[in-house]
Amino acid sequence: MDVLITGGTGFLGSHLCEYFLEKKASVGILTRRQASTAVKPSMFGLLKLSDRVEQIPCELENFAQVCELMAQHQPHVVVHLAAVADVNQSRQMPLQTFNASATGLLNIAEAVRQLELETRIVNHITDKVYFANPIPFVEDMPFHTGTIYEIAKQSQDQLGAFYGKYYGLRIINVRCGNFFGAFDFDFNRIVPYVNRQIFLDEPIVLRSDGTMTRDFLYIKDAVRLHDQVLNALDRNEHLGELSIAGAYRITPEPLADERGVFNRLYCAEEFTQVGLISEYAQINHSVSHHQGTLRGFHYQLPPKWETKVMCCMGGRVFDQLLDLRR
Repeated sequence: MDVLITGGTGFLGSHLCEYFLEKKASVGILTRRQASTAVKPSMFGLLKLSDRVEQIPCELENFAQVCELMAQHQPHVVVHLAAVADVNQSRQMPLQTFNASATGLLNIAEAVRQLELETRIVNHITDKVYFANPIPFVEDMPFHTGTIYEIAKQSQDQLGAFYGKYYGLRIINVRCGNFFGAFDFDFNRIVPYVNRQIFLDEPIVLRSDGTMTRDFLYIKDAVRLHDQVLNALDRNEHLGELSIAGAYRITPEPLADERGVFNRLYCAEEFTQVGLISEYAQINHSVSHHQGTLRGFHYQLPPKWETKVMCCMGGRVFDQLLDLRR
């Protein structure tokens, strides 16, 4: 199987199903073995995507079922979207809310680890993890305790980071939200609600004083984002090229076991592949006693240029590159 999507019948999930099908990928979605009897309008149903994707019964909170599923289908990509998306509903269903998001991701990642699969995981979180932080949000903001929905999503986010960092799984966390676009039938959301009221020629009632602002992401852009995400997971991220030609960021790929963590910081073969000199005449170590200490590398021209590698072993460094060739 090429792509397995949890939450595949939802708003983003349905658009992703169509997108991957158009790319001629084999697509599967997870369905609950005790499915809800409530029938809601959706893109998945209206476009009869059920005729084109494989529907696989599986309870995400059941590790044995998830492991059996992953062993049987061995998907190249898992897009984890399953969630109790309605925040008000999640308050009435705390266990189901946590299981769908966090436990579901934990079981998928652990199955990939135990089965030693090469599966790439796109772990969809939400911008709601930044609860109680000032706007605009930035990635390094701390998490604060909020509703069970935010707690579940924060846990899902941390689990994704853990499995990527300590077990080397090819997993990426995507924090976005507030989608809008075709086939959104959740009229509790402002964009479909306003569209419906205009279509019905009925008044628009605001649920606030009108001063609140929010960023929105068009659903097709959210879908196309997955090309970039999957390309990033496919690339050799241990040695990633920066925007300055010839400059690279070395990202450790830790291997963890009960003894601790092992990191490879240098590989002659990888350096050679991208045209970097892989032989070193010196290895130096410096210690700065005072915060704000300024240091720099010598600028050398051919034929005496060198490949220079900088690594911060302790503390923090603010590293800047300036291209003097221009």
